[in-house]
Amino acid sequence: MTLEPVYIAACASTAAALIALFGAVFTQRKTAEAAAQARSANEELAFRLKQIEEHQQSSLVKFQTELERMTHVVNLNHSKRVEVLTEAYAKLADIKIKLESYVVPMFIDSETKQLETLVESSRQFEELYKFCSRNALFFNEKSNIMGALGDLMGHINRMRNMAEKDQKEVKPEQARVVIKGVSPLLSTIAKEVRRDLKLDL
Repeated sequence: MTLEPVYIAACASTAAALIALFGAVFTQRKTAEAAAQARSANEELAFRLKQIEEHQQSSLVKFQTELERMTHVVNLNHSKRVEVLTEAYAKLADIKIKLESYVVPMFIDSETKQLETLVESSRQFEELYKFCSRNALFFNEKSNIMGALGDLMGHINRMRNMAEKDQKEVKPEQARVVIKGVSPLLSTIAKEVRRDLKLDL
């Protein structure tokens, strides 16, 4: 009779040990599973982060490439615009100088009162008009250059209409065309070119 409590206690101890063992095994298994899941999640996260980084790097490279391309195009267009505007202004200035030489001898070899001087001005104007027409797309949308060409043509024609073949003296009206017509016209275009090219910044 006295063995029964001992037997029960031994059974209880054994059962407790088995339960503890099963609990430890279960806990170890769950811990291993959790660790495996955490490892898998970390690997997945690392993979995703790597993908994101690669995508960002690729996007950055594409952006830089496009930015470089656009910068190149802008610089190229600006260079061409500078070339066109300065060339147009130079051609305008040449015509003004030619017309001034008709009115007043500026240099020792300047031709004055020669009808051929006005004819040459007309030829120069034709070249200028062709040049501006071919390159008008480089002018500002609000540019007055093409309109100024119409005014300049009018000034040249007016001077030619007043000219006489064997003219001895320059008519005051001819001088006024240059002073009050052509010169202010050139100044207006000069201001426009300087503004467009931001030369005064």
